Amino acid sequence: MIYYFINIILFIIIIYLLFDYYMLLEVKLRKSIDTNIRRDILIDLYNIIINVSEISNTKPFLLYGTLLGYIRNNDLICYDYDLDFGIKIDEYELFKYNIKEYLKNNNEIELIIKDVFNYRSIKLIHKNTGISCDLFTYSLINDKYNRDVMKLYSKYYLKENCIDISKNWIDELQQVYFLGRYTYIPNKSKQLLECYYGKDYMTPDHKCNKDCSVCIKN
Repeated sequence: MIYYFINIILFIIIIYLLFDYYMLLEVKLRKSIDTNIRRDILIDLYNIIINVSEISNTKPFLLYGTLLGYIRNNDLICYDYDLDFGIKIDEYELFKYNIKEYLKNNNEIELIIKDVFNYRSIKLIHKNTGISCDLFTYSLINDKYNRDVMKLYSKYYLKENCIDISKNWIDELQQVYFLGRYTYIPNKSKQLLECYYGKDYMTPDHKCNKDCSVCIKN
């Protein structure tokens, strides 16, 4: 019996290491794309999300590094390689239906929808570069917003500090002008970013040259 459990643990560790290695390779590939090309693709993905939100009358909101870029200088972080949005769970199905319709004849963007147990997400991937946009669902439970993902995964793999988010940090969503379009951000964006990244969240963790073609993490 002990031997059986040891094998299971070793298998889980190997899967974890392989997944982590794959993610590192994927990130390295996306970061290798020319800065201007990467930015253009990210803006294209952003416009898809905004277009679908307008069609479906839903309110995806900026999160993580995308929100951080808005708060710092109302722009994308130049060394970023993906976009992050959240959406309330009661708007998810409507947005999901409309984005499937919107992209059904698009050969450049791969749409990945995950609905597994309580994990729900939508991912757009630019096929030629791997540059992507993630949209995560949030459910309101006991006046706390929770991202719909396993808490163990969120806490120990993603290393997120903000798992249970106060309701008033998200509600009421604030409309802002970003990248030439109107979108939404959480009501208490600065508190949320401090929870994600610490009190010095306004200080970039990379040093870049003028055109952002070379960036080195501090």
